Amino acid sequence: AGQRYAEPVSMIDVLPTLLELAGLNPSEVAQGQSLAPLLLGTGALGPRPVIFDQRGVSPGTNREVDAFHIEVVDGRWGASLLVPAEPGAELELPESRIAALQVYDVWRDPNALSPINDDRPDLVEKYRELLEAQWAAHRALAEHVGRGGGESALTPEQLETLRSLGYIR
Repeated sequence: AGQRYAEPVSMIDVLPTLLELAGLNPSEVAQGQSLAPLLLGTGALGPRPVIFDQRGVSPGTNREVDAFHIEVVDGRWGASLLVPAEPGAELELPESRIAALQVYDVWRDPNALSPINDDRPDLVEKYRELLEAQWAAHRALAEHVGRGGGESALTPEQLETLRSLGYIR
């Protein structure tokens, strides 16, 4: 209780943290890292990039586009990779983008409005590799988990608990 940690953490850290705290083996497809050492006071995390993704929304509108943004904030630098929603589909860049991958200096441009791709090709390559690898990991996880079917392996008691918590109807 009362602990604060100044470095950014990600929601993808929740699963590995809970698994470690419960004494269970980490999932073979788990992303993120356990925060248990921080919570238990037995270790620390170094600075690390924060990666997040979102379904594409056309800027200035609420219109969905057929793409995902996978993004990273890594200290001073930020990068956004736009990828097609369906593997192998052609990516159509919105007017607001100069490239599928855009890199930003978030210290000078905290709203990520002016890409620095031309000035920092080294960062473009670095973050392209990082975000493409992360996107591949997301797709591999999706293949492993698959789409939900109509059948449930949950017991009636588990289903009732989920209903009472408001997760299902």
